[in-house]
Amino acid sequence: MEGGLEAIRADTFSHLKALLIEKYGKPKSEDRKPGILASEIDTAVLWIFPATSITLLWSESPSLGFVTIRYKPTDKKALDVL
Repeated sequence: MEGGLEAIRADTFSHLKALLIEKYGKPKSEDRKPGILASEIDTAVLWIFPATSITLLWSESPSLGFVTIRYKPTDKKALDVL
């Protein structure tokens, strides 16, 4: 069952990444690195704009996995819009 959930997260990450690339273009960076444990993998894709940044993160370990999108305003004007 766990392999099935990992595959679902992998598909979700790939689909969200494709949608973000379609909307915002090529990301500024993409980083894939081992986590704290040897069996953990963290992948982060980053888009940077004048007033905001978007980070798509996928983390996978034997006991837990998740995919998140973080929108972060980088200036006061962007905070006021929220």
